[in-house]
Amino acid sequence: MHKKYILTALCAILFAAIILNRSIPSEQKYVNWLLEKHNISCVNTNITINCTLRINGQDQSIDWLSRAKTNNGLYLTIKDEYKDEEGNIVIIKSLGILNEFYGR
Repeated sequence: MHKKYILTALCAILFAAIILNRSIPSEQKYVNWLLEKHNISCVNTNITINCTLRINGQDQSIDWLSRAKTNNGLYLTIKDEYKDEEGNIVIIKSLGILNEFYGR
């Protein structure tokens, strides 16, 4: 009887892991989330990455500095760093799980 519960629990954990793995959001979802939540859009020209930050309807150029991306198979974390025109560092941290992104 005890083995039946263990087997059921293991099957439930395996099923949850498969669902989480299949629901990691795409790069395009991240780009859309970044624009919607932080008003940041970037264009990769294969030579440089040009980013803009929209503040009060005005586009301001910001420099993309780095990205740290971790995908452990169950969820995705992304940390982007930018520098605005005044030299301030802007850090965006996000968690991607169940096909959505959330700020951290």
